[in-house]
Amino acid sequence: MEKLLIESIEKYLDLFDSKDDFITENAFKAMLHHYLEVKMVDFYLNVNPNDMFILRYDNLGISVTTKSYNYLRIEFQRAFRFDNEEDAIEIRLELHFENISDNSRYDEYFELSTTDSDNVFEDRINSLMEDLFYKQVTKMKPTHYGLLVHYDF
Repeated sequence: MEKLLIESIEKYLDLFDSKDDFITENAFKAMLHHYLEVKMVDFYLNVNPNDMFILRYDNLGISVTTKSYNYLRIEFQRAFRFDNEEDAIEIRLELHFENISDNSRYDEYFELSTTDSDNVFEDRINSLMEDLFYKQVTKMKPTHYGLLVHYDF
């Protein structure tokens, strides 16, 4: 399952084929595309066609922070859970910008949910686009990145 989840994200990110294009803006577009287009219920039904899954939640959280670090870190976290399971699954893409120092302990969190009205959804995306640090690194490649899948048992 973990392998399939990672492959489905890498398909959009093209991390290993186009590192030159791997800038913050493209990472965000890829995670947003994955969130809007890859339905977790369908994903699970393809793997376990005889099971019935009711999605409790599926959201995309974006954090822009220098808190606990002396550099900028942006995380895109997709988390979901089914009603019949206590396990939560999280897909996290971390972008580290170690060349951007800041000791202000800045911390901002944006959460996108498909249950939000179109206006709210757009407002949250616009808020991210207007974020001081996000604007600074929109066209930059991270100095380090990681793609993780976490099962919370």
